[in-house]
Amino acid sequence: SSGINAEYGDSRHRRDHFPKYCSLTFSKMKLLSCLLTVMLAVLAQSNRLKIVSSPGGNTGADPCAFTCTGLARWNDEGEFGWSAYNNEAYKYVDISACRFTDVPVVTTTMQGYLCPGTYIHYERKDQFSVFATRGADQHEMIRNKCDVYWTAHGYDC
Repeated sequence: SSGINAEYGDSRHRRDHFPKYCSLTFSKMKLLSCLLTVMLAVLAQSNRLKIVSSPGGNTGADPCAFTCTGLARWNDEGEFGWSAYNNEAYKYVDISACRFTDVPVVTTTMQGYLCPGTYIHYERKDQFSVFATRGADQHEMIRNKCDVYWTAHGYDC
């Protein structure tokens, strides 16, 4: 016991020293909190989206630009299920929940078992159609469980 007190000094174990230690820790926590707040504010400003051009040729105000993303599942049915046109698989993708004010910039990819690439046939502000490359038909797309993952960049004001 005396070895510990001699090594660290008696003041480390005194009760009147505890509040001073807490005060110092609280100050450090406040400083850390301030630094984190500033860092988050800087990051928020640097994460702005700027759209240089769009399918419709219209660009909106930078603060109105945003990204909306989702996926169209392989087993969607009805209007949004896999279909065929001239023996090529295609699919309509609903993006109306994004509430774009104009046609957005859309990119797609597919995930599943041996799914082909995609190309976008047409776009509107509330939906687009995607075709499968390499002559895949709708039955192959369903059998291989090919989901369409999409990202759209556009404006909401």
